[in-house]
Amino acid sequence: MDVKELRIGNIIRTKGLKGWCDVQVEGILLNQIIYTDPVDTFADIIHTDKGTCYDSEIEGITLTEEWLLNLGFEKIGDVMNYDGFKLWWDDDDIRYYYHINSELLINFNYVHEVQNFWSAMLTGEELTITP
Repeated sequence: MDVKELRIGNIIRTKGLKGWCDVQVEGILLNQIIYTDPVDTFADIIHTDKGTCYDSEIEGITLTEEWLLNLGFEKIGDVMNYDGFKLWWDDDDIRYYYHINSELLINFNYVHEVQNFWSAMLTGEELTITP
């Protein structure tokens, strides 16, 4: 994964001493990230360890309904909604997508992509895990 795709606050997956785990980006260097390691992604986020890793040791977290719910989205029928921002599931391509007036605008495959779109294109605020 290219670190240029990331923003501070993104939640990604990294390979550490204990195997793959989900972490939050705290800083971005040329080809490395600085991260905090939450104890439990979907419970209380208690930052316990800080670390660094190279871009070859990180990957995006596949976007799932569970992840969207934990980011604060709510499921309304076939749509995942967060404050009017709606994502639809595409069974054929196994992905979430965003559109306006039935025109496809963007596909989302990873958690950090939704976080980046929310912040850069819609609100300027971070989309983080809700307790």
